[in-house]
Parts: sequence; structure tokens; C-alpha cells
Amino acid sequence: MAGVEATSLPEGAAVAYQVVEIHVDGSEQIIERKIIPYPYHSRQEAVETIEGIIGGFNRSGYDAGGGYWWAKSSGGESVRFVLESTA
Repeated sequence: MAGVEATSLPEGAAVAYQVVEIHVDGSEQIIERKIIPYPYHSRQEAVETIEGIIGGFNRSGYDAGGGYWWAKSSGGESVRFVLESTA
């Protein structure tokens, strides 16, 4: 994914978070779910990655009630990003 750089962790270090990208249709049904394949050892690092990604969309924000970041392109594509703990 453009704008995302891999994070190097020491060998044997536990990965604490992963970012999941979820594409939804107009009815809010999931049409694609994929894990961004980079390790994040802190929540802040993962959040910064998400904020960098959604900054490239036409509209974006954070849904505190749902606990996810959302973005919409000018073409109507809707994407959500969530953090999952791997620890």
C-alpha cells in the first residue's frame, strides 16, 4: 500500500498490533478484508499508519462509537481501518 513503510522489529520481538483494511459496500456489508502486512509494536505507530493512509482519501475520520477509522474516495469507495491486538 502506498505510503506505508515496513517497521523493523528486533528478532523474536512480539508484535502487538496489526492494521486491518475493510472495504464495505453501500449497505455497509464487508466486501473485502485484508491485513496490512507490517508489524506494529505500539498502538501509536499503528494509528499513525492509519492516519497517513486515510489522509489520501477525499473524506475521512474516526468513529469513536465503532472504534474504527473510515475513509471515502471521490468515487464513492468506502474503507474502514481497525486495529487488532496480536499479543
